[in-house]
Amino acid sequence: MVPDDPFDELQGAFYARLRSDLVRLMVLGAALATADTDPLPIFEDIRVFAHRVRGAAALFGAPDICAVAYTLEQAAISAATAHAGNSDASVCTALEALTERLATVNGNAVPTAPATPRR
Repeated sequence: MVPDDPFDELQGAFYARLRSDLVRLMVLGAALATADTDPLPIFEDIRVFAHRVRGAAALFGAPDICAVAYTLEQAAISAATAHAGNSDASVCTALEALTERLATVNGNAVPTAPATPRR
């Protein structure tokens, strides 16, 4: 059986994928918050994640998610370039914003914030 509109099916899969993306984002936030060493690899993981979400959101017509993911991507790039610590305010703020947005899209309450960053 062929779906009426394959794009609608793909768009539905994108929104379903956002559930696992929310979990992945929370894991990345917790990893950053508890990093004992140089957070550069975590900033890179966050950048790649945000870039992927941004691209998919642009493709599937979710400009609000696209914008918030772009902000996170740019914050991770800036933090990595500046050799920022794991409590970089721009990254933490952008992580929180994307977490809230994905939770809202998934119809969930906003999850509990990750552990307090170690300094």
